Amino acid sequence: MAANTDTQYGLFDSTPIAGMHPLGFYSLFIVLLVELFVILWLSLILMRLISKKEVNAMAEIEAKVAKPNAIRNFFIRKVFGVKSVESDKDVMLDHEYDGIRELDNDLPPWWKYGFYLTILSGIIYFVGYQVTHTFKSSSEEYQSEMAEAEASVKAYRASLALQVDETNVVFTDDAKQLDLGQKIFMKNCAVCHGNAGEGMVGPNFTDKYWLYGNTPGDMFTIVKNGTSKGMKAWKDELSPVDIQNVIGFIHTLEGTNPPNPKEPQGELIELNSPELESVESDSAVSIEIKS
Repeated sequence: MAANTDTQYGLFDSTPIAGMHPLGFYSLFIVLLVELFVILWLSLILMRLISKKEVNAMAEIEAKVAKPNAIRNFFIRKVFGVKSVESDKDVMLDHEYDGIRELDNDLPPWWKYGFYLTILSGIIYFVGYQVTHTFKSSSEEYQSEMAEAEASVKAYRASLALQVDETNVVFTDDAKQLDLGQKIFMKNCAVCHGNAGEGMVGPNFTDKYWLYGNTPGDMFTIVKNGTSKGMKAWKDELSPVDIQNVIGFIHTLEGTNPPNPKEPQGELIELNSPELESVESDSAVSIEIKS
């Protein structure tokens, strides 16, 4: 009776495998096999999905590449002259070196258009400069710029001329200014000093005698502010430039010896005296620096 019992339950009383009961060991082994199968099956599905996505992406790229772009093709073909690779065989030269073949491509269109433009520009320049003389030469441009600069300088000096006063006035030797000074003298001064400066009510301007000095500053002050002996102040009627012009003209009258001159008045002052030259030199330096 005992022998039969051992035979019936021998499977459960077998030797453990890896420290586990044989039934538990085989059950765990089967579970692991099922899990491995599931993992492999899921991996296969994922790989198929990835492969399908890549195929779709490549198809989209090919569709975009195959789709013609008019603007892009215009620049590539017409402007830069780039041809398709398939057409290389049509321009392939016969010789080669170290396995390198040469292509007999045309010049890029942009280069040819630029070259044509230089030819057209050359024709326009030739006609404009040599035939019709529409364009100014470099010499003419120089002369024009110099004339503009001179006009600018004259305008600047004219603006500075209004700043003439007793400290920077000089005897002008400009013929145009002297002519203006003479007209002012004949209109305003001749009635007292005579048409030739010989003197009438006022003193004689043609001799070397002066009542109030004969430097540019002295004479400017006299005309501007007048004197205590009857001469009016002209500062409200004559501009500083007008006063400079008129005293410049009066300065030229000395030594002219007109008929019927008035007797000398004032102090004898030589025209070329060192004192006068010094004053005139200082005045000239002053106006030159101011300009």
